[in-house]
Amino acid sequence: MDTRFAILFVSMFLLCASFLGSADAGPIAEVEAAPYGLIRPESAVLLLGDGSKESLPTVGFDGTGLSSFSPLRGVHSTEVSGMVSVPVSDVDPVTIRYDLGNEFSVNELWLWQYNAEGETDRGMKDFDIVFRNTNGNVVSEIAAATVGIANAGNLPASYFCPVAEDVRYVELVIRENYGDTEFVGLSEIA
Repeated sequence: MDTRFAILFVSMFLLCASFLGSADAGPIAEVEAAPYGLIRPESAVLLLGDGSKESLPTVGFDGTGLSSFSPLRGVHSTEVSGMVSVPVSDVDPVTIRYDLGNEFSVNELWLWQYNAEGETDRGMKDFDIVFRNTNGNVVSEIAAATVGIANAGNLPASYFCPVAEDVRYVELVIRENYGDTEFVGLSEIA
């Protein structure tokens, strides 16, 4: 178990082929500065209602499209190719799971709302953030009532302070977006 403190940085943007889009800011480098560090997930999957999983492209968590090399100060571009979106479910919440590759202590989480020009209604409105350990047990959760990120483009990140030890997986459990009936997504998560 890795006991270093970490800042989680994940980036989600519209799924448009499997294309990494514009890299104005370039990829975000992993920082190994004790006791804090920037942790990038190794992978992301969409968890489907039947128990199956679908892999998602890395544009959702690699910093593609951020306006600043210092990701926590940057805004995300409005280019669709730098975003990830997934189909909306009429029955079940949409769950996106990020695998950090190991267990970490997570003390900050940053989310950039979906902000493609003319499509901000795909942004997440009602969702929970769930932190799980390697065994899949919930170690911390931020409920929808406290999440609330705005529907708009070109905003800085929304910031959350979980108290989460032994985190391997970070899940976004999305129940509602701002109006699009086909897709939901976001720009970046850190």
